[in-house]
Amino acid sequence: MERGEERRRWKEGKEEEEKEEGEEEEEEEEEEEEEEEEEEEEEEEEEEKNLEKIKTNAQGLLSSLRGKI
Repeated sequence: MERGEERRRWKEGKEEEEKEEGEEEEEEEEEEEEEEEEEEEEEEEEEEKNLEKIKTNAQGLLSSLRGKI
């Protein structure tokens, strides 16, 4: 009887441990996804800034060429 009780407690403890590990892994995955999303947003913002610079330079060149014509 006592052995059965020990086994049941061990099994419950093991199940709780596995549940906690699963929750921890899920939290880690969510954090990684958030970090990746932030990095992607930063990259997109940087690309937009670069495109704006290129656009500004192109407009400057066009104005310069028009002045020479």
